[in-house]
Order: sequence, then structure tokens, then C-alpha cells
Amino acid sequence: MVLRRNSEARGGQGEPVAVELEGAEGFYHGGPGSQGAVLWETGSGSCGLITLAVSLPGADHAELRTQTLKIAESLEG
Repeated sequence: MVLRRNSEARGGQGEPVAVELEGAEGFYHGGPGSQGAVLWETGSGSCGLITLAVSLPGADHAELRTQTLKIAESLEG
């Protein structure tokens, strides 16, 4: 698991999720293999994109999504 700030989004829109960070709606992105991510575009300066990237070797896409969203929910507060 990696949590980082980036300056620009990569990829498409993603699937909206109910988890918000810094007032921004999150979007789930399934990646290749057993990688997934949730992205939040906060609009706060040059590093306004928050990315939670998760890798779960051996997990199928449904399990990866479930676990990624559980981690994202733990960040909401």
C-alpha cells in the first residue's frame, strides 16, 4: 500500500466511491493484475491529487476492490 500526493491525474475517470478526503469524491481504478487505486482530486495547489495504491498478489479483482475500499474508508475522518 502506498499513499501519495501527485500533481496530475493519470488514466480515466474511474468508478465513483463513497469515500471522501479533504472534501473530494474518490474514484476507484482497477489496474493490471492485482493492483488497484483510489484517487481524490482535492484541487489544493500543485499536489492536489491524493492516490492510494494497493497491490494484493493473488487477489482477484473483486477482493482487490473490497480491500482497497476498506483501506480508503480507514482514511476518511
